[in-house]
Amino acid sequence: MKRGVVVVALSLAILVACTDDKAPAGRASGASSGAVSSGSDQALARSMARTLADGIQQGAAGQVSSAQADCLVNEITARIRTDVLAGISSNAPDPKTLPKDVRQSFGQAFDKCLSGDLAGQLKEKFEVSR
Repeated sequence: MKRGVVVVALSLAILVACTDDKAPAGRASGASSGAVSSGSDQALARSMARTLADGIQQGAAGQVSSAQADCLVNEITARIRTDVLAGISSNAPDPKTLPKDVRQSFGQAFDKCLSGDLAGQLKEKFEVSR
């Protein structure tokens, strides 16, 4: 699963390259339960989530289907606020250093979209309790 860690790290690095360095101003940094406020925010969130899902798909060596990657995009976008995704993309942190609520949101997305084994491996890398 070292490959998976590398993929997640590379995905986060790619997110850095694909976005600006400023998170939207005036929003709390909570992970979940925030409706996306505009079409522009939603497009940005989906773009960042797509980059992450594509990285996971590529690193999983055929274990993640296109439908599962699409599911991840939808779940990550629904669960993690755009400003939080922007912060992740601008800082490319180790997944274990993300706030607990953000890691749990990723874990919920992994559980909903991926096989149990792969979701478990990713949740372990994010230090999300099972």
